[in-house]
Amino acid sequence: MNPEVSIYCTVKNAEETLPATLRSVAEQRAVSWELVLLDDGSSDRTLALLRSFARVFPDGMVRIIPSGGIGRGAALNRAWAACRADYLANIDADDLFHPHKLALQLAVMRAYPAVQLLATDSLYIGAAQSPRWPELPLPSATSVAPPAGEIPEARDITALLGRFNPVNHSSVMIRRAALERVGGYNAERRAQLDYDLWIRLAAAGCRLHQLDLPLSAKRLHAAQSFEGRVSASYIFSSFVLQNRAIRALGLPPRYYALSALRVPYRLLPRALRRLLALPKRVLLSRPAR
Repeated sequence: MNPEVSIYCTVKNAEETLPATLRSVAEQRAVSWELVLLDDGSSDRTLALLRSFARVFPDGMVRIIPSGGIGRGAALNRAWAACRADYLANIDADDLFHPHKLALQLAVMRAYPAVQLLATDSLYIGAAQSPRWPELPLPSATSVAPPAGEIPEARDITALLGRFNPVNHSSVMIRRAALERVGGYNAERRAQLDYDLWIRLAAAGCRLHQLDLPLSAKRLHAAQSFEGRVSASYIFSSFVLQNRAIRALGLPPRYYALSALRVPYRLLPRALRRLLALPKRVLLSRPAR
C-alpha cells in the first residue's frame, strides 16, 4: 500500500545538518510516510549517514538514490518522480519539520480539494540551534477529512509572488498531479528553483495557500549557497521572476513599479540598508498614544 505522503530530499555534503533533519522526519505523527533521499555526489559522510538511517525502517520506507552529481534541479526532479504518494513534501537537508506538520497539512488538503499547494509559516534558526515548536493538536484522523472545526485555516498568498518568494521550500506540501502538470522543477536553473516553480504553478491556475502555523524551521548557516550571499545576478534574477509573476497573475501596474524600485535598494551595501530601515523600526517600536 502506498504511503499517504512522500517526502523527498536532495542532499550533497550535509553531514553536519542532516542528522537533525532526518530525526524531524522520523518524528512525524499520525500519518504514513516514505522518504526518498537523493545523494547528489557527496564526498563526505553523507551517504553513510543516509544508509544508517534507512536501516532503522522497514524495507521501502526510506529509499536512497545515488546520482553521482547531476545538479540541484535534475536531482529534485528525479527525487519527486520516484515518490509513490499523491501528496509530496520537500525537505532541504538543513531544515526541520514540526512533528505534526504532515498530518496538519494533509488534513487541510483532503478537506479542501482546491488547495493544490500548501505552505506553512517557518521559524528561522542558527547553525547550532533547535526550534522551539509550539504545542499543536493533531487532527482526529487523516484517512478521511476531519471535522471542519479541527482544520486550521489556510489563506491565499498567491499575490505575494509578485513581490518576493513568500514561503520556505521545506514548508510546502503539493499534490503530485499539480507538479506533473507543470513538468516539475526547471532543471536549467541554478538558483531560485522553488520560486520559479511556484510562479509556473500559479500561471497554470494553482493558488498558493499558507497555514499561519510555524510547522517548519529554516536553518541559517555559512555553508548556504543562496540568499546569504546575495549578488547582483541574484537580485536581477529575482526582478525577472517577480515580473513574470506579475504578468501571470494579472496584478496591478503598481507591482511593476515596486519591483523596479526594489532593485537599486537591494544593491546598496547591507549596512546602508539597515541604516535606511532604522527610522521605520524606531517608529514601529514607539508605544501607541
